Amino acid sequence: VTRDIAKSFNSVYGQEVFPMPEGYTPPEVATVPGTDGQKMSKSYNNTITMFEPEKKLRKTIMGIKTDSLGVDDPKDPDTCNVYKLFSLFASDSQKNDLAARYRKGGLGYGTAKQELFELLLETFKGPREEREKLQNDLGHVKAVLKSSAKKARSIAEATIQEVRDLSGLGF
Repeated sequence: VTRDIAKSFNSVYGQEVFPMPEGYTPPEVATVPGTDGQKMSKSYNNTITMFEPEKKLRKTIMGIKTDSLGVDDPKDPDTCNVYKLFSLFASDSQKNDLAARYRKGGLGYGTAKQELFELLLETFKGPREEREKLQNDLGHVKAVLKSSAKKARSIAEATIQEVRDLSGLGF
């Protein structure tokens, strides 16, 4: 919708007042599997919330659905939700190592889930700490929001004035 509006307005008035937005979805995250194997979605109630308490996050990770293969059985990392989620955050060497251990056998899903949990905690350590800090300093958050709103308002007002002038609705 945004592209349509920008394209139409720019075309009618012969100027690029509104830049054309371009969508970008990296192929590796086009569809993120949820804890039940379906596409991750709040509607399906199968999301992993990075900012929930560690205990709850661990419970969510440990609840990811897997097949019924035993610990000693070789597993296919390409069909495993735990591995797919792990791959979104792991380095190439970490992914290759886990994939090799899957294929070899002797790796239980509980171990893989624990490694995913630890990887997520490490990956989101900084943002989790920052969120906790901000939750404890709401005055700072409100001040940043107020300052940012003022800055956004000045940019928006200039664009609105340009739109009014071009469309003949300037007043």
